[in-house]
Amino acid sequence: MKNIIIAILTTYIFYTDFCVVKLWYIVPFIFLIFWAMLAGVEDLIRDYQETVRRGRKLQRTIKRMERGW
Repeated sequence: MKNIIIAILTTYIFYTDFCVVKLWYIVPFIFLIFWAMLAGVEDLIRDYQETVRRGRKLQRTIKRMERGW
């Protein structure tokens, strides 16, 4: 988290002090990057939840097999 904050502050300082960038050019790119990050996090959460469900299902199957023996 500390590295993300440092990167954001460094980028802000670079673009405000060293580069002349029109803000209206940057806003769509920032929105697109933010949207892509959210989509990536949603995919990670969905994959994790599916892994947990698969593990629980496998655990129930193993318990059922142990009772049968």
